[in-house]
Amino acid sequence: ASIHLSLHCLCHSLSSVCLPPSAPSRPAQQTPAARSTDFIYDPTDAWNYYLKFVKAERNLRQRRHHQGAFEFFGSVNAAAESNANPTVDEVGRRGSIRRDRLGSSSEPVELRRHKKRKKNTKLQRQSTLVQHKVESLPSFTPWFIIVMSCLQIVALIVLISINGGVAPIRGTPIRHSEFFPSLRSNSTNATERVTYFEAVNLWIGLPPKELIRIGAKFTPCMRRDFEIRDRNTEFYGDNEDTIGCCKNQDNVGDTIRTQDCSCFSGTVNCTVNEGNLSDIAYNTGPCPAGSATFHPCCVSITGRCLVTSKEECDARGGEFHLNFGSCLEVNCMEEVCGFNGASVGADSGTPYLPNANQFWRFFLSIFIHLGVIHIVLIMPVQLYIGFKIERTIGWLRTGIIYLIAGVGGNIVSGIFVPYGVNAGASGAVFGLIGVLFVELFQFWQIVDRAPLELVKLLGFVVFLLALGTLPFIDNMAHIGGLLFGVVAAIIFVPYITFGKLDAIRKRILLAICAPLLFLLFLSGLTTFYLIPNPSFCPECGYINCFPYGPTFAQRSTETPGPRSIPFSLSSPTILSLYNMILRVLCVVTRLHIMSV
Repeated sequence: ASIHLSLHCLCHSLSSVCLPPSAPSRPAQQTPAARSTDFIYDPTDAWNYYLKFVKAERNLRQRRHHQGAFEFFGSVNAAAESNANPTVDEVGRRGSIRRDRLGSSSEPVELRRHKKRKKNTKLQRQSTLVQHKVESLPSFTPWFIIVMSCLQIVALIVLISINGGVAPIRGTPIRHSEFFPSLRSNSTNATERVTYFEAVNLWIGLPPKELIRIGAKFTPCMRRDFEIRDRNTEFYGDNEDTIGCCKNQDNVGDTIRTQDCSCFSGTVNCTVNEGNLSDIAYNTGPCPAGSATFHPCCVSITGRCLVTSKEECDARGGEFHLNFGSCLEVNCMEEVCGFNGASVGADSGTPYLPNANQFWRFFLSIFIHLGVIHIVLIMPVQLYIGFKIERTIGWLRTGIIYLIAGVGGNIVSGIFVPYGVNAGASGAVFGLIGVLFVELFQFWQIVDRAPLELVKLLGFVVFLLALGTLPFIDNMAHIGGLLFGVVAAIIFVPYITFGKLDAIRKRILLAICAPLLFLLFLSGLTTFYLIPNPSFCPECGYINCFPYGPTFAQRSTETPGPRSIPFSLSSPTILSLYNMILRVLCVVTRLHIMSV
């Protein structure tokens, strides 16, 4: 228009050049129709037309802008329309932000003009404030998750290298039956068939005894275990004054009970004397110094002791005490718990009554994993979820929630599964999943397809809990970590409020969860230390390790409690379990693809 006006002015000043000779400069009388076609001959009309054109273009742009703004930022939600301006305490989010949910109205501006201008102004102010806070969210580098993951991977590699390999990869202990020298045998060669079980690890990792020594969660190393004490008292304490030296054709050793000596088998005549031992004899006192060939051997993770030969002790994978004569002198839990017996004592000078208190296992076991497969399953989940969370809430909040969930999950596991050897960050990872649930419900109004996100989260949790029913995975730690993670997330994760009612609701929830977290820790530690009951919930063992066959996940005979779970499914194969897990994973993957 400006160029057109300039050319018109130039031609008007040089009309003889620009216009044909026969055309007058301006007709005397013009009709409105003619005036609309040849108005360019008048500079004033051209300038007025230009101003009207610019004004019309500006009004059109403003009208389109306002209409698009109302469609984009119309109203936050129903609560925002009925309440006052939203207040923003701090900001945090999870999932895709629905821009259209920030302004869901699609009515044109002309149809909305009859509404109150005050209300429109308030809604626009609310929407602008929420949109500004969402777009101004800070982004953090996930240093905590990176460092924690690297430490866990390095720890697994170093520990497997130091211990010289992994345990047999199976789901049930390996049964062995061999002949070893024995004090109970009255045969010519003084041997006896011994049946024992070899520890295994399904996840390509260390055997359970080595995991305990390096810091895995194991309740008898963390508190006074009354079931082990009662067993040892029954086995040793009642015969404390009847210790004697037993000798048969080839072997000599102190026995605590007379039933462990071949002299009392009912088929051999023994000489019971003081001093010299005949070929088959039982001395009521300890064996003479240097004469014993059998010594105490700690053969299980629960402190079971046997007076046996070094050959049998090595085959069982036990610790042979050459400097002691009887099991009354040995505290096997000191060796089982490792750390040079730190915080593993005994009551009143009775080594067979252990009293351990290695409380740091609640924290240390988070850095240790059961094996290669275990860390391969956990690490992608930890990195994916941890990165998303730490980028929005920072390393400090992420670290606090991670450790609270990990320790809380171990406390719950110690109460319900006292004799399980468990380790890993699965409880802490479930705490991070709890953060996702909290953020989803806190920002439900602005999350894209929130119900579908909830279904995906629930399906993922069900898949992980189903995987946790396999041996050596602590499902109770999963459940405890999820519980502690949800409560900690409500306290530490920042949030946005949508109106006064929403702000009141979230602050009341915060006020409830702050003391609730303290009460959860207090009640958990009180139950763990002051009310130790190994049979707290016998049926809970099915949640932690489900028997998918008649011998699947069978307990070792050296573990306190029932030797096997008296339950079996019609299909004994483990392939059915993996088939179910893959089906759940496929459903979750399809839901994710549909959401994308």
